[in-house]
Amino acid sequence: MKQRLVSADRFYDDPYSFRKQALAAEYSGNISTASYLTEEAMAKFSHMAQANLEPVADSLSGHFVKTLADTEIKPVNAIPLADWVGLVYLTLPTQAEGSPALSLYTHKKTGLESVPTDIEFRLGNWTCLDEILEGFVGVDGLNESAWTTWYTLYQRWNRVILFDARCWHQELQGFGDTINNCRLYQLFYLRNR
Repeated sequence: MKQRLVSADRFYDDPYSFRKQALAAEYSGNISTASYLTEEAMAKFSHMAQANLEPVADSLSGHFVKTLADTEIKPVNAIPLADWVGLVYLTLPTQAEGSPALSLYTHKKTGLESVPTDIEFRLGNWTCLDEILEGFVGVDGLNESAWTTWYTLYQRWNRVILFDARCWHQELQGFGDTINNCRLYQLFYLRNR
């Protein structure tokens, strides 16, 4: 059985070097224009997942993300084309240690915690993945009353969170007004080889 969530502290051996890279990176909106994916990260993710992982091709794996107080909250979502989502928090401890960063949800109407499995897909009479995503994300994604939180993850300096990419999830409200004092993390979309 696949674990749905793994978290660990002290992910990078030298987290300050990654924070320096994130602060110096060029950004398009809130996402760095380049990937900073390393063999160190991939080896540690594979160890955590107890599987041989690789980045999803043409994805944002290894990119840095900055979330300021005025960043628009995105809808509850899932990443069905990946097996795992990884987040490594690079915000300094003095800036927001222990603040809620990400929540995982159950859809109230269906009771589903993730994109439907093949059996759930057939039982739900859905015809394609786009139909599911439009119904769950497009219709209910920003409707708080449509979801129940089953887990909230808290950010901590150099903490990694690795979770099942098919789980319904949402990044929570950001903070700060510059890259120096906002939520700053590195994002990974991963799949099993």
